[in-house]
Amino acid sequence: MLKIVNLTKEFEIPGGRILAVRNLNLSVEQGQFFVLLGPSGCGKSSLLRCIAGLESIDEGDIYLGDRLLSSGEKRVFVDPEDRELAMVFQSYAVWPHMTVFENIAFPLTEAKTRSCSSDQVAKRVKDIMDLVRLTGFERYKTATLSGGQQQRVALARALIREPKLLLMDEPLSNLDAKLREEMRDEIKELTQRLGVTTLHVTHDQTEAMALADVLAVMSNGQILQIGDPETLYRKPSNRIVAEFLGRTNWVAGTMEADSTSVTEIGRMQSSVFAKFEIGSRVSVGFRPEWIGLRDEGESGPDRFPGIIQARTFLGDSVVYWVSVGQKRLMVKSTASNFSSTSPVTVTIPLERCVVFRDTE
Repeated sequence: MLKIVNLTKEFEIPGGRILAVRNLNLSVEQGQFFVLLGPSGCGKSSLLRCIAGLESIDEGDIYLGDRLLSSGEKRVFVDPEDRELAMVFQSYAVWPHMTVFENIAFPLTEAKTRSCSSDQVAKRVKDIMDLVRLTGFERYKTATLSGGQQQRVALARALIREPKLLLMDEPLSNLDAKLREEMRDEIKELTQRLGVTTLHVTHDQTEAMALADVLAVMSNGQILQIGDPETLYRKPSNRIVAEFLGRTNWVAGTMEADSTSVTEIGRMQSSVFAKFEIGSRVSVGFRPEWIGLRDEGESGPDRFPGIIQARTFLGDSVVYWVSVGQKRLMVKSTASNFSSTSPVTVTIPLERCVVFRDTE
């Protein structure tokens, strides 16, 4: 559905230029919910605006199906309204002086694209309002609506065009936590039901993991890794991806013989170290929820003595901060029977650890 080839986008800034997107390649298949995840300033929104036609590109090509939308070298640029796509913005971008009905109907009634009779418009608006749970709000001015309702209006206005591609630029970031979770589930269900191909941009890793069929992590204008959320979470390609997809404990180590690393918390011996040369400096990463806590005294290759320094009860889990060797590890556990200052044995599943050279 969407193909991006060697795309580069620069912006002029006082004193020079900034490279927002760097030689980027990307493909989104028909019907996929594709999520771009990255920190502010990584280039993800700039990429989305280039696809939408809100920004020109300096190099590369953007295709929607077989149709070339933008090309730096070929000097091709299709106007945004002619790209057969729709975009939902972070700031809602609904017209406060219009009613909900008028906002949603606008793509069908705007003079340049008008193609429906008034009866057809009314039916299509009613159908889409039913889908996004706005029935009964037709005559309300959007300025009187809550943030979640305004975002539903924006989503309905985008979907009523029946776009080939739906672009979403951090549409949930202005909502409170509970509403954000509800809207996230609604967007996933709605796009699946309609079968609309979606490219969604966010900096929220929980949102990205919950929504994505395919997830791409961006940094510094480039895509670092693409895959399904579980693969990226369990097998990140580098430390940046690992850290952006959730909390990770890192311990530094130096490689010895026999797949052994001497680390800040003790010796670790596992096949995960087999590819590293003796003397290599490495970082070993493992998620807080992968760690187990046992009573003091057990020993083994994946067990390390520690002392609980602090604990936080979260309802469905407890977060412990455990001093192990020279490190303070975060442990997320369903076990609530350990108290502060308790001596414990920490178990780390070494085969699940990720290991990178310190330069990676």
